Amino acid sequence: MKNTIIVNRISQKNEVSLPTIWSSNNLVKSIAKKAQFIALLVFLVFSFKGNAQYTITGTTVNATAINCTTFGSNTIIYVGDGVTSTTLNMNIDLDLGCYGAIQFIVRNNATISFSSGNYDLRLGANSSIIVESGGNISDTSSCSSSDRIWIGPDRVASCGGGGGTISFPELVSGGGYNTVNVTSTNVCGSGTATITAVKNPTPISSTTYKLYDAVGAVNPISTITVSSIPFGAIATFITPPINSTTNYYIEATTGTVTTPRRLVVVTVIPIPPTPTIGTVTQPTCSTSTGSFIITNYNATYTYAVTPSTGVTQSGNTITAPAGSYTV
Repeated sequence: MKNTIIVNRISQKNEVSLPTIWSSNNLVKSIAKKAQFIALLVFLVFSFKGNAQYTITGTTVNATAINCTTFGSNTIIYVGDGVTSTTLNMNIDLDLGCYGAIQFIVRNNATISFSSGNYDLRLGANSSIIVESGGNISDTSSCSSSDRIWIGPDRVASCGGGGGTISFPELVSGGGYNTVNVTSTNVCGSGTATITAVKNPTPISSTTYKLYDAVGAVNPISTITVSSIPFGAIATFITPPINSTTNYYIEATTGTVTTPRRLVVVTVIPIPPTPTIGTVTQPTCSTSTGSFIITNYNATYTYAVTPSTGVTQSGNTITAPAGSYTV
């Protein structure tokens, strides 16, 4: 909703009559905080039904300190807590195949470093390695194809790439391996959101994406199969209408390999209240501008005044030349 304000025009002859001030509500949407309307706020985490989590923490943790009993029965393994700097130092070959299929997640401010020598990191078949924003996998000393990451029998990445594998920088920029990368739009007030999904690495055969409304749901609410070239095409889902922030989960299956379900939080942004207008100060013979107050002003919102020529805003006070304005 908008409010229209009349700031009366004053005669140059100083023949001033008592101004009449009035306001009326018009059915138009107020302008909310710009960042809320343009920002894509997607909070992404990984989820796998029934799996418990273990976090590797510490400034530097050597691979020699990790073995097949370190993580217990946990199958979601985080490197770092997402805040404090943590380095997993590959100072030996580290074989985690004993844990079976796991999610190995490198978080913000965390690094898997192969700088101590040429070593291998091995995960069990059908595992996923995920690199969150701010995470890294690197060799700052002598990057070569002898620094390698394996999932099951497959060599999926090496520091320098080559030999049919991707490089560590490519692995990081792609968000990991055997994962599904997703984005989502926000919803203003109520409505539907658009969720996109694409598997990484890029599929080379038919891939099926499934959207769920619960982490443990058996039946998807929507299924999209990319069955023709390009198999790396983006799958686009439209959610059901929602009026509150809602969790959705996406998985991708190529052949017999299915990624862990990835959680997408679709954020619903409340529609701001209609601005209400309080005190109106009219122009005078000596002051060519008037002003009015937004009584329900909220500093987290951005207010637009139309027309805008000569208009200034300071907190809840709008100053403008004589005229009619809509907020």
